[in-house]
Amino acid sequence: NAAGEIEFRGRLDSQVKLRGYRIELGEIEQVLEGHEHIEGSVVVLSGEGEDSIRNLVGYYTSRDGLEWTEVKRYLEERLPAYMIPTHLIRVEAFVLTNNGKIDKSKLPEVRHGYLLDGKKYVAPATKLEFELVAIWEEIFGNDQIGITDDFFELGGNSLEAIRLISHMMKKLDVQVELSELFESPTIAAITQKIKVRDKTEFEQIPVIRLQENYPLTNAQKRFWIMDQLSENDRSAYNMPMCYEMRGILSMESVGRSF
Repeated sequence: NAAGEIEFRGRLDSQVKLRGYRIELGEIEQVLEGHEHIEGSVVVLSGEGEDSIRNLVGYYTSRDGLEWTEVKRYLEERLPAYMIPTHLIRVEAFVLTNNGKIDKSKLPEVRHGYLLDGKKYVAPATKLEFELVAIWEEIFGNDQIGITDDFFELGGNSLEAIRLISHMMKKLDVQVELSELFESPTIAAITQKIKVRDKTEFEQIPVIRLQENYPLTNAQKRFWIMDQLSENDRSAYNMPMCYEMRGILSMESVGRSF
């Protein structure tokens, strides 16, 4: 600027970072537009703040009324899971800017944790279902979650799954395994498992006082003993890997990558 200061105004490309992965949104859009019934698309990162409440949202146009479920199946065959948008929304047309680009500020708003797919809302009926709905709504920050809504279609991920299990343990005194949530990702299905399960009293892990050092765990002791026994060879816990490279390899470039 006029004062000689450098102003950072974001990236010129469309790369984003989500849950540890760097994702090029243009790559997702390119795959979307490879579908014979999709005319145009745009992918954005919705939400602000913690990664756990941010999701990829894909918008697309299709004259044939292509359903989002079919688009999702199409993407699952071509992209890794972390690049598949949580929400896929078909729009009639995109609003363009004066430069002819898609005006992202005019895209339909997506409320976190709620798919705009016309799915019928099924309200809770029992005390346990109401309690579970309250927990799910707290996790997702949404006030209308039905008992047949799929945890992962709502935008849930592994981080939120762990939070959900922890909340259920604290508030309902019941232990649910992560694998069970994957097998039964709706409140209706989880209710069937919980209602026949014995209560497990939640035990809060006590906070220990601050001190200069702490006793080693058994796993840490094992690391220390192996290190002491291998004075001349400290590779006991190294994880060797071998990659086959094709083409011309620049060792200078490889060196700069570490």
